[in-house]
Amino acid sequence: MEERRVSGSDNEGDIRTLCNGGEFCSSRQKNDAISDIDLNLHTYYLPADNKKAYVIVKSDTTGKYLTTSEDGTTANNFVNLSDC
Repeated sequence: MEERRVSGSDNEGDIRTLCNGGEFCSSRQKNDAISDIDLNLHTYYLPADNKKAYVIVKSDTTGKYLTTSEDGTTANNFVNLSDC
């Protein structure tokens, strides 16, 4: 399993793409990232206050979506990322 750092996202109210500029497979579509996580192929994380906020899959009545694990802050970890 590879651990992948996320430095950007395409976020229009729903994370649609994860990326880390210059890295192999840098741009990863939402459904592909969900599959990677669900199948334990890769983990994704965002740096957050010298810690790692892991990207996790949750679901609601509209389907599966990406968010981050709790990292001890109330901040939205995706807000400060650059756009893909």
